[in-house]
Amino acid sequence: MSTATITRIDAGKIDRGKTGTDTIGTDTIDWRARADRIAGEIAEAAARHDADDSFVSEGYQRLKEKGFFKALVPAELGGGGAEYAEICGAIRRVAASCGATALAFSMHSHLVAAAAWRWRHQNAPTEGLLKRVAAEDLILVSSGGSDWLKSAGAATKTEGGYLINARKIFSSGCPAGDLLVTSAVFDDPEGGPTVLHFAVSLKGEGVTISTLGTSSGCAARARTMSN
Repeated sequence: MSTATITRIDAGKIDRGKTGTDTIGTDTIDWRARADRIAGEIAEAAARHDADDSFVSEGYQRLKEKGFFKALVPAELGGGGAEYAEICGAIRRVAASCGATALAFSMHSHLVAAAAWRWRHQNAPTEGLLKRVAAEDLILVSSGGSDWLKSAGAATKTEGGYLINARKIFSSGCPAGDLLVTSAVFDDPEGGPTVLHFAVSLKGEGVTISTLGTSSGCAARARTMSN
């Protein structure tokens, strides 16, 4: 089975922000210290979310306020320029207080780190995505837990794009997410079954989200996508 990436996200306007000792775009941010403060602030809410299986909205809000969702975007693209080890350490510290917040955030971080590595080492066309994550503070959601090798879902060729019919479970962070980075299989009449990789807006037409029985994730059903 072959693979193909069919979507390239273009960059929006970039606001690199001001420089300083504790701002995005510099190398002086103590991400672990920020994580420690957040962990202390969300500990009480974490127990409540565990008890009622609700989404960890407080943890996500605090992470966004402190720049964590753009932390791994390279500084030259408008992000925090954090090292992988720094964010791994921060995730561990948040996890000691709220495992669900840390788990869901780690899924976003995985996607950003992979895009940044490919941009830096493989000259991959991920610059637009990374700039948008930094400029718009986007939260990415991975469907890797449901896809792995088989890539759940089917793609049908339509005018100007593809029609996607798929159920992606689990997809950690959906209730607060902006883009679902996912895939589906297109039965190419010439090339045979091909895995298409793309991003789809979680707020777009044809996308529904179920959050039953989870404090960190959800199931997303993505129906449509255009080139």
